[in-house]
Amino acid sequence: MTIDPPQADWPSFKTLADVIKFTGLAGDPADKDTQAGSLSSLLGSDGSDHPRVFAMISEDDFSKILEKWKVPVVSGGAVTQQDPTPRQSGQGALVGRTCRVVVGLNVTQPSASPAAAAVTVSAAPKRKVKLNAVINQTDDMEVDILDDQAITDAYARYTKKIGAAPPPDQELSSEQLTTLHTLFQSGRAPYTDMAVWGPYHHRLAKKIRLKGIRLNAQGEIIPVEIQGPADFEAWRESYSVFRTGCIMFGQISPARLDSYEHHIRSYHERYGRSCWALLYQADVRARLELAERLRRQGKEEMDAAIAAGGTHEFNPATPWEYVWKMLVKDQSFWHKELEEPALLILAKTQRMAHVLGADAAVETSGNAGTDRTIPSSATTAKRKREDNVRQHVVGEDGLLTHNRRGAELCRGFQKGECVEKDRSGFCAKNGRTRHQCAKCLSEEHGAQSCPQSAPKHPRTFKPKGGRKGAGKSRA
Repeated sequence: MTIDPPQADWPSFKTLADVIKFTGLAGDPADKDTQAGSLSSLLGSDGSDHPRVFAMISEDDFSKILEKWKVPVVSGGAVTQQDPTPRQSGQGALVGRTCRVVVGLNVTQPSASPAAAAVTVSAAPKRKVKLNAVINQTDDMEVDILDDQAITDAYARYTKKIGAAPPPDQELSSEQLTTLHTLFQSGRAPYTDMAVWGPYHHRLAKKIRLKGIRLNAQGEIIPVEIQGPADFEAWRESYSVFRTGCIMFGQISPARLDSYEHHIRSYHERYGRSCWALLYQADVRARLELAERLRRQGKEEMDAAIAAGGTHEFNPATPWEYVWKMLVKDQSFWHKELEEPALLILAKTQRMAHVLGADAAVETSGNAGTDRTIPSSATTAKRKREDNVRQHVVGEDGLLTHNRRGAELCRGFQKGECVEKDRSGFCAKNGRTRHQCAKCLSEEHGAQSCPQSAPKHPRTFKPKGGRKGAGKSRA
């Protein structure tokens, strides 16, 4: 039997008062003339502070603080200060322990007496996970894996909120749920490094482990940074997993999560694949740096508004809901980090290498890393064809497989089997393929209902040996 609250209940401990109530100390934590209030006052709080503030106090230091604790006792109408009873001392120690537990810090069970230890069967050690292997390559923190009940409860909350379980490619592994839960509980920005975070985590784990190491000149194994997603489609797959986790823990609403995804997609459609590395860099800086700044500003604005007798939409219990709303509204950030440099790159007055930092490198489709060198003439010609996107790809059946911008067409739409699409024309089932006819590229019908014949060759096709100007590409 554990003395700690179940993991599923950890998110409900939002203040010191919640922790004190769990331990059973009597009285109002804001009233120093009560048992609860005297301990709260000793800790320099009125009970409204988050448990993470006191979780950073070591067990030894917390015990030293409790040695100074005096409990008010009312007798004959007078209040005297007395040493805590053994029961109250235990409750006080439990306050410090619970603060550490509910924010995800590793806490061992109190050791049993020698007699009890002799007859107790050794429990299996808890599984642990390091954050740098799952959610953030730079975070060395190690935490216990959430128990089965906490994971079951998380999936139940998602189903209750959405009305159905998440699809397999948007599910979270126990390791992913644990690391994301740790960030939420510790109050840090819920940043997921898309280089190591994504769908089907267990399939990805071995690839990440092998890809993140190399041998140096001395034959020693050293870690190397894994690069981010090569394109928007890969980014979206990883973001969808993050979306599921946020809904499971009730931290960010589907509307705010979808708004941010649409924000990134809109920029991608505006600037194209040639600026993906720049867009991903801006995305990383937004979710990692700007998010934390917006949370801090939101808290300051809320405090100022309350002090002035007003209200503010920032909610300390779910701060990232407000942050994800503001992320897409910070025009100065996106103009500086993305819009201005993207226009310079597309106008060919600035090189990509001059605007990319080293903090958010991406893979290329060929797994060669971000192109930061002057391309050859052949590479430039190929990239021009891709960026101008006026070429068609035809399958063996004579039907188009991609549209003029290189986006794959939905096969189910061609037969009338898939009809749901989002506002941008992407298939609602996978978010990657387009609902366009494989014959004429209309969005009104599929190839099966199209009166036109299938294209015989791409519009950029140029016959060999033709007269000058023959085969010229049409718009």
